[in-house]
Amino acid sequence: MNDRVITIDTENGSAAKPADILITVFGATGMLAVPVVKQFVKAGYKVRAFVRDEAKAKTLLPAEAEIFIGNLSNREDIAGALAGADIAYLNLSVEQNSHERDFQSERDGLDIILQEARRKKIKRIVYLSSIIKDFDDTKWWANDMRRRAVQETEGSGIPFTIFMPSTFMECFPQLYLQNGVLMLPGKPKVPNWFIAAEDYARQVTASLQLPSAANRKYFVQGPEPMQLDAAMELFKATYKPASLKIMRVPLWVLRFPALFVQKFDYLVRIQTALNNYKEEFWAADTWKELGKPTITLKSFTEKL
Repeated sequence: MNDRVITIDTENGSAAKPADILITVFGATGMLAVPVVKQFVKAGYKVRAFVRDEAKAKTLLPAEAEIFIGNLSNREDIAGALAGADIAYLNLSVEQNSHERDFQSERDGLDIILQEARRKKIKRIVYLSSIIKDFDDTKWWANDMRRRAVQETEGSGIPFTIFMPSTFMECFPQLYLQNGVLMLPGKPKVPNWFIAAEDYARQVTASLQLPSAANRKYFVQGPEPMQLDAAMELFKATYKPASLKIMRVPLWVLRFPALFVQKFDYLVRIQTALNNYKEEFWAADTWKELGKPTITLKSFTEKL
């Protein structure tokens, strides 16, 4: 257990230990939330996981995590999940098949969470955003929503820590890899600083131990920049379970089905942003304050 001074104080004014702090994690079974939950538990925090699927949660999450079954559209569920909590960690996302008019967790769910967090006197909101939320060449409603979410969180009156990560390495095995083929959508023009969720989880946990991390935004980037095509070649050469092929798929091929299928529209827009957003190295302060990432794409792939 880490006994460093953290930002949450007890009623008598002394610094609380991790074991005294309850973190409610929204979206706890998501690809990027599971490593965070595990790191919170490893650091000694009490964790309440807000999920829809109990069986999935019990499979993915540590046994020490409390499972809370609920729905983000239900205010009573959110209020119950926040009861007695000190920190709320938000792992919200856009469903690929959804439309702007549908219930959106990063808009409608966030509004309820922030309202109830104020009522429950939550001491800090920790929110996972995106490094490409400011890419607006495609005038995409999802990025408009993400920018609004950051503004709402900053203006909530609750101390906040907002993380804006680059592309996660977990996208390679879980999104790009399909039946022995790495799908390369479009033509990458800029490098990404690929980050492993495990490194990100350590930085999130470290932020809870720093008073200076309150009311801050942090860029999250991995140790080395690579364009997606070069990264896929490295993944292909390092991946041990099977021999892989790389298939280039021009984005224009996906634009016609995107007119009719929302999931294709989402994929075209997100990959357009990833291929074109001019990501530079912005994580110097994050590394200095929260620790430098140690996992390279090669070492990540070797462990699969």
